[in-house]
Amino acid sequence: MMIILICLCILLMIIWYRDTRIVKRHDIKYHVSSLKRPLRLVQLTDLHGHMFKGKLDTLFNLIKNDTPDLIVLTGDMIDRHTTHIDETVRLIQKLTTLAPVYAVLGNHEVGHPKQAVYLDQLIKIGVTTLINSHVVLDWHDRPIQIVGVNDHSSEQANLLEAFSGVTHASFTILLSHSPSIVDDLTTEPAQLILCGHTHGGQIRLPLIGAIISPGEGIFPKRTKGMFNLSSERALYIDSGLGMSRLPIRLFNQSQYAFFYLGDERNCAEKPLIK
Repeated sequence: MMIILICLCILLMIIWYRDTRIVKRHDIKYHVSSLKRPLRLVQLTDLHGHMFKGKLDTLFNLIKNDTPDLIVLTGDMIDRHTTHIDETVRLIQKLTTLAPVYAVLGNHEVGHPKQAVYLDQLIKIGVTTLINSHVVLDWHDRPIQIVGVNDHSSEQANLLEAFSGVTHASFTILLSHSPSIVDDLTTEPAQLILCGHTHGGQIRLPLIGAIISPGEGIFPKRTKGMFNLSSERALYIDSGLGMSRLPIRLFNQSQYAFFYLGDERNCAEKPLIK
């Protein structure tokens, strides 16, 4: 019995080390009929500054090898207890050399005493920060609308302001730190909603899933993955890279998301590189 317990503890320690310190890439193919050329999009979320226990250089090199066309940050890249934000800003600055970077804020950034300093540095390094606003990209003669809302869990999201001028005629991506934003959506033209915040529950149990998640309560249903909200709207929640409060991830490996957006023909012709 003692040998079994020791083996179990060793196994859990190995899983804890892998899930906490080794980053994986989660691949998603998403059909967008309006795009003539496929778009390679990387989503990073919930790094939490000093609470990320992997290696930032390794993370950057993984993303560099993906050759992204677009990078989005869906909040909490710094933790509210992160005193030195320079390392995180340096990583984001390096990301801007790979592709245009768009960012929204999470609850930890909204509540951070250096929020203004952080925002100013993002602007200086060329990041487009979307605070209840949107931009329109021209992707090979096809417009893509990117809408960003401020943190919904901090009651700072303003959908009316963010979607002002956004049309139903073009493909639209909504960036929101908290997935609870979908509870307020009505007729807004958001086809793909990218979120974080939940950490996937941070600690998950096999066959059960997340134990607890911010804003979702005990044994939540909506913590990570793709959710089809309607025939024309999908929500993706990424479980993120770092941690908050407890420095542990278990059965829930640190990750970022890689989207391959294109029509059915393009998706079939160019499979993802694993």
